[in-house]
Amino acid sequence: MFLKLKLRFLRHCHKNQECCSSVVSCFCFPGVQDNLCCAANILQKCLIYIFWDSFLRGNMAGKYDNRSKEELIRIIERRDCERRLGLVWEREAIEPEKLVEGIPVLRYHPELSVGAGVHRNMIIEGENYYALKFLRSAFAGEVKCIIIDPPYNTGEKDFVYNDSYYDKENRFFWSTWLEFMYRRLQLARELLRDDGVIFVHINGKAMPYLSLLMGQVFPGQRVGEFVWRCRTGANDSKNYFLSEDHEYVLCFANPKFTFGGIAKNADDYSNPDDDPRGVWTYGDLTKAHNYLQRPNTYYHLEQNGVFFPCNPNRVWAFATLTRLEGKKVKTKTMEQLIAEKRVLFPEHSRTVLYNTFEEVQSAVKDGTAPPMLSEAMPDLNWFVGKTISYERPKYKRYFSELKKSDKPLSTWIVAKDEMTNDEEVERIFAGLTSEGTKTLKTILGENAFSYPKPPSLIKNLIAQATSGSADEIVLDFFAGSGTAAQAALELNNEDDGGNRRFIMVSAAEATAAEPDKNVCRNVCRERVKRVIEGYNVRGKGGFKQIQGTGGDFAYFSINNIAPENYDDFSAGEIWAAVQYDVFGDYLETSCADGLYSRVDEFSVLIYLDRVTEDTLARAGRLVAVANNCVIYSWQPELVRERLGAVAVIEKLPDYVIEKYGQRR
Repeated sequence: MFLKLKLRFLRHCHKNQECCSSVVSCFCFPGVQDNLCCAANILQKCLIYIFWDSFLRGNMAGKYDNRSKEELIRIIERRDCERRLGLVWEREAIEPEKLVEGIPVLRYHPELSVGAGVHRNMIIEGENYYALKFLRSAFAGEVKCIIIDPPYNTGEKDFVYNDSYYDKENRFFWSTWLEFMYRRLQLARELLRDDGVIFVHINGKAMPYLSLLMGQVFPGQRVGEFVWRCRTGANDSKNYFLSEDHEYVLCFANPKFTFGGIAKNADDYSNPDDDPRGVWTYGDLTKAHNYLQRPNTYYHLEQNGVFFPCNPNRVWAFATLTRLEGKKVKTKTMEQLIAEKRVLFPEHSRTVLYNTFEEVQSAVKDGTAPPMLSEAMPDLNWFVGKTISYERPKYKRYFSELKKSDKPLSTWIVAKDEMTNDEEVERIFAGLTSEGTKTLKTILGENAFSYPKPPSLIKNLIAQATSGSADEIVLDFFAGSGTAAQAALELNNEDDGGNRRFIMVSAAEATAAEPDKNVCRNVCRERVKRVIEGYNVRGKGGFKQIQGTGGDFAYFSINNIAPENYDDFSAGEIWAAVQYDVFGDYLETSCADGLYSRVDEFSVLIYLDRVTEDTLARAGRLVAVANNCVIYSWQPELVRERLGAVAVIEKLPDYVIEKYGQRR
């Protein structure tokens, strides 16, 4: 057909060159008229015209009819920006994800939480996009390790999109998945510390797409891809008689990140006092929390009658026996460290003694006081009549205690039973997928989740990416059955004695076909609870008790409030957000009619949701029995008039006001 059309057109051109010239001049590119005798060129341009006319009238008919001029310009500009080396997907053509722009808030569920007092860990039930938006406001730049196992987009009921499983026959099968991942990875990027890392599990089919997507979200931050043998050969490929027995873990990180398998530099360590424990260096005895966030580690040290004040903006990193009252801690106390001579007090310290509180205040104001004394101290008058040092004690850190290796980390993850004699690299050992299934069944007594990752794999990746510090947060926003939480708890409890925190975000995964399904509550939460508290395992001789790791978590559901419903904010939801935004962790509170408070032996923290005569009177009674008190309020001036003489009155941070102030 095409040949007949071409011959007919060529004969027409030779007989009617003038006519063809007029036709070509209407729609061909500039310069074609200069070569009209070239019938083939004319034919090419005519066919291009016919093709585009058919395409626009057929496939694109009506697609942009309702778009304004400004919208069309934005679409063109956006596509121009995206036409670059890398990944391009049909963002304008896919069915949009059913997400509502609004303000995400947390709803605390005490009946589903585990542990008392300050909860260090979180489990959040609900849509992870909204959860990530909330976490961005509370934990931006604070997460050390993100480790996720997202849906692999196989089309086999693994990817829930808009409340139903996504059909692999859809023409935008990959574009929809990529847009889904892109939205969440963009938010996750803002959570990482400058030495933070993200691990993403994926299979071979999706790996090329995801790798390019990660490169766009984290430009120049690729670390590498780990290869994990996830099962033994199954010969399950019907078309090629090939068994894909491995998966990938993509790794991207910020510039200051390094794996634990890389050697630490010992050049800064020495042993001037011939300490039998080996070479050491000076370390910091403090941590990055203020006295409001960590009141129990705000105390003052004394050595031979000389007092060393605690910095109110950076408290001690170790607890004191006088504040524990039977509580267990994973690290040594300050008294133990002093007894082991690991706290180094200055031998000939400059000191000062003030006889009156006025002398202390005057010295602080004119800058002659010891540097740790400041007006921010809640107990500044305590130093009257005491000999105060101008210097600070330091901490002995031994090189032998550092996690170190003289070998780089290999990207080849080795099975537990696989022998290797390679001495040039450090390897991660991990079990197969079957280990994950067996572990979850052992804990819950049933196969409650499909293809959970083996704890050994997640545990070893987290161990290589973190040091175990109390400031290190491990986040999994595709938490599923909660393997990452179990791995972090077991690492802290057994492997390295660390003190990591975890945040797990898991969806209910309910669909129209399964409206009562709740993976977060019935699988993730239940698993982590049993790991913490212990559980029974049925064996040949009966039941065996598995000891728990200890720990805690606060359980939340994420609730996205649309703009038209801003009046629906509850005070409790705002207070939960305020606690994380201001204090960095969730605090047990009591609340009644507009007043939220936390009271301990050292301080009182109050949030006044409403300033009334009643709430001011109740706040005054709490303040009267406290050594120090801080009150946060939407109307600090009104509170200051009444209680400013006996408490520190603070307005809510600007970003909290901007985020939640619409209800005011």
